[in-house]
Amino acid sequence: MSYGATHATYPRGRTIVVPGSKTALLPVSLRVKHDALCCGWQVRTLRKLVQPISAPELLKYLDESIRCAEANCVRGSVVLAWCAVAFKVHEKLVSLGLPQLETEFEKMRLDHGMMFKHFTKVYKVSTNPDVQEIADAHLILLCRFLTYLDDTEYKHLKAALDLRNGCGHPTGYQPDPVKLQAYFADITQLVLLNPKFA
Repeated sequence: MSYGATHATYPRGRTIVVPGSKTALLPVSLRVKHDALCCGWQVRTLRKLVQPISAPELLKYLDESIRCAEANCVRGSVVLAWCAVAFKVHEKLVSLGLPQLETEFEKMRLDHGMMFKHFTKVYKVSTNPDVQEIADAHLILLCRFLTYLDDTEYKHLKAALDLRNGCGHPTGYQPDPVKLQAYFADITQLVLLNPKFA
């Protein structure tokens, strides 16, 4: 077996190329065992993070997300976990009442503070499904405006949304299990278990 910076060549000419991967230099049989161990550890950690959540509407997305993680489908796991976040954010904002929600969007549009000055969209919402058509980026910005999130929390949630968007669209980005664990930790703390979203 010969080693390179980002690949390993095995007898019979089999080469694995995984840029930046520490397991790229392991033989295939060891890499599979390593990935299975990491996946098992990671899935247990993900289950611990969501254990306090009892809402069935959220658990259906989170359970499917964790099943994706078990199958080492990290991008699918990220996208499905975001569905739980979107559900919780929609539920909280709709609870204000649609006329009030529309008023809050208008107040945010007129606010010229650093965080809100670029928001110029006018939203008219007359039904709950109308809220589902609003961009998630605008919904979480409104959560910041309503002080459900502070500046730092908003930035971390926006980063989680960016990760979701990177995983939900055709790109070459492939997050690793450690990134998935950090993502789960952020979304549970910032939204799913945040009392301000209750």
